[in-house]
Amino acid sequence: PEKLQRLFETIKKNANYDNYEIIVKTDEMPPNNIGAPKMLKKCVAESTGELVMFLGNDTVPESNFLQEAVWAKIRNFPELDGMIGMNDQYWKKGDVATHWLASKKLLPYLDGEFFHTGYNHTGCDNELLARCEKIGKYAWAEKAKIFHDHPINNGFTSGVDELYAQAYAGPRHEADDKLYKARAKMFGFDKRNWVNAFQYANSA
Repeated sequence: PEKLQRLFETIKKNANYDNYEIIVKTDEMPPNNIGAPKMLKKCVAESTGELVMFLGNDTVPESNFLQEAVWAKIRNFPELDGMIGMNDQYWKKGDVATHWLASKKLLPYLDGEFFHTGYNHTGCDNELLARCEKIGKYAWAEKAKIFHDHPINNGFTSGVDELYAQAYAGPRHEADDKLYKARAKMFGFDKRNWVNAFQYANSA
C-alpha cells in the first residue's frame, strides 16, 4: 500500500501532462492471486482513453515521464498505433520494456489483451514487446524515466515478499517459462536473445 501511495504522488508530481486517468485494481496475495496479466486486462476494460500506460505499484515515475512518453509516441507513431518502452534505468537499451505506453489500436493484433492472460507474472512483457517489434510498432523512450523499485536491482537479496517469491521461483514461474517458450516459437521470436539485454544492464 505504501508503494501504491508513492506511485500516486509521483504521477501527480511528475506527469507534466494533464490528460490522464488512473485505474487501479487490487489483486489478492499468494496463493489466491490471479496475476498481473488478468488484473491489467480488467484495468484496460475500464479505461476510457485510447492509450494505456502500464505502471506497477513498485515504480517511481520521474520528471516529465508521461509527457516524454506521449511525445515519443507521436514522433515514432503519428497514428498513435504503437508501443513505447519506458526507461526503467535497469534495462538501459530498450531491449526489455517492463513498463510502457501502448495504443488500444494494437489490441486486435494482440488477441484483445496487452499481456496474454495465460501468464501468471513473468514473460508477458517480453511477449508484448517481441510481437510489437515484429510488426514495426515498438520504440523506446529514453527520456521517459521511471525507477523500478524491484528486488532485481539488488540481486534479490532484499525486498522479496510473497508475490515476488512466487513470481520468480516455483510452479508458477516454471509454467510461465514453458508458456513463453511455446508462444515465442508459435509467433516466430523464439530466437530473440534476451540474455544480451540482461548482460548489458548489469554491466552498464
